[in-house]
Amino acid sequence: MREFTSPEAELRFRQRSLIPLNIFVALLSVIAALSILFLPLMRVDVDDLTPLLENQTSDENANTQISIAETLSGTGLSISMTGMDFINLGLSKEPVTFLIRKAGSTLSENSTEIAAKAVVIAAAENAGYEVNENTADELDNAIQGLEAAESDEAIDEAITSIINIVKTEILPEEELAGWDDAKVHESVRDLYDKTVEQTGEGNFTAEAFICVNLSDALNENGSGTGEVYTNFSDLVTAVSESSGVEEIQSKIPPVIFQAAAGLIALYTFVWALLFLFAFFHMFARNKRFMMWYVKLFGFQPCLIFGIVPLVATRFIPNATVAAAIGAISTLAWVSGAC
Repeated sequence: MREFTSPEAELRFRQRSLIPLNIFVALLSVIAALSILFLPLMRVDVDDLTPLLENQTSDENANTQISIAETLSGTGLSISMTGMDFINLGLSKEPVTFLIRKAGSTLSENSTEIAAKAVVIAAAENAGYEVNENTADELDNAIQGLEAAESDEAIDEAITSIINIVKTEILPEEELAGWDDAKVHESVRDLYDKTVEQTGEGNFTAEAFICVNLSDALNENGSGTGEVYTNFSDLVTAVSESSGVEEIQSKIPPVIFQAAAGLIALYTFVWALLFLFAFFHMFARNKRFMMWYVKLFGFQPCLIFGIVPLVATRFIPNATVAAAIGAISTLAWVSGAC
């Protein structure tokens, strides 16, 4: 056992022994605060929403028909809200528009997984055509081949491949009367060239192809904005802003979003406060500090975004509501563990 020459010497030794603990607590505080601000506090996973989204199919088609929801679920698409998103949402003068832009940005970020297959299949299904899983994969590969094509010869070859899939595996025979491969190919090539022209960089993507032509279609029927968009983010935002989003926004009290932002700021603040106390007490004579404020508030993000949805799915009798809540996941477990 260590012997000390005086009580003061023992006190100094024991205070110095607290320095590693101060460093450890300071690091935990930084991790917790940053996790609340920049990791997804709420993430809605499309995979888990599939039972709510998938189209109803008859028993005889159940094994062959693939729905847009099933296609999206295969992309692993999720829409996330970080703590900073909640704070920006509370500070925004147009919170609903902010959420729409967030959704549009998520679509653009996942455009490679979505645009090449899911949106094209959605268009086919909306037109009343059946698309089985093998055809979906073939179409996906063909569209990706068109994205990768660089020479005119490779572009024409990819377009021909796409047309052949549509003609032989999607369109019914009665609609092929008078079909002219050359004219169809010319039309698709014109759409391809128009897309490349609109991107401004000479690049072609399935996302840009869909957005450019959808923009033109909306503008022609009078429901567009007059602009031509090349990505999902801008298109979704523009269309939503021209379709009565202000009316929806006026019905939702801004205080709801401001309260959520205030809570996130509070949870971050208590961890920041603990960091400051742990850090500066390393250089003070008394290296002890209080933690009651973290014990009171620090677990709440984990409780709200993690534990409550998990428990709620077990007790809510409505299967649809339970499935929707079950689609919510979170990384608030990081701050909870800290």
